[in-house]
Amino acid sequence: MQLQRVGSFIEFGQKCQKNGATATFDGIAFPGKQTPDLVVDAITVIGVKDLDFAGEFVRFVRGCDEMEISSQKLYAWWD
Repeated sequence: MQLQRVGSFIEFGQKCQKNGATATFDGIAFPGKQTPDLVVDAITVIGVKDLDFAGEFVRFVRGCDEMEISSQKLYAWWD
C-alpha cells in the first residue's frame, strides 16, 4: 500500500491530464483525521504517448510491489 499526501496524487493526476493520459487510483481515503491520509492499492495510467512520462510514473510509484509498463498502460500495485 502506498501512503502519501493526498495532494501528491492530485498533482500526479493533473500531470497525466496535461500529457493526454488518464490516471485511475484504487484505494481508501481517510478524510476524518486531522491530517487526511490516502492509501492507494493500485495506479493505472492509460493513454501515455511520451516515454519520458513513463519514467516519471516509475519515480512516482517507487517502492511498489509490482509494476507493468506497456504501450497500452502503466500499472503499479501494492500488496
